[in-house]
Amino acid sequence: MSRSTTTNVSANIQNLVNTSVAQMQSISKNLIDPLSMLKPPPVIYHYTDADGLRGILETGSLRFADIFGLNDPSELRHGMQHAAKMLAKASVGGPAELIGFANLFGGFADSGVLDTASYFVACFSSLVDRI
Repeated sequence: MSRSTTTNVSANIQNLVNTSVAQMQSISKNLIDPLSMLKPPPVIYHYTDADGLRGILETGSLRFADIFGLNDPSELRHGMQHAAKMLAKASVGGPAELIGFANLFGGFADSGVLDTASYFVACFSSLVDRI
């Protein structure tokens, strides 16, 4: 491969990376901007057991838990499928980036990738007595 061909390939790869980054930033902006307009609730609740409370008080921090260590890891698949449906509905008539993301997310939620990756969660609620 000649030096000019190598330079062209490197430039093409860099252009693809730049385009991908710009698309990801656009998708993120379209998803996050509406959320940032929401007023946060005055109180956020975090449900835990006595050991969890002790850890929070001793360290001053919250820790995420492996979803597969929770009482019902199938909630991950259910939650992802629910999120995919909501995202698909919200994307109708929206920007092309949002529609594309909704389609990709829907495929991801159904693909079985959920069974092969590690997911960590921390649960919060703006409503009291919601576990």
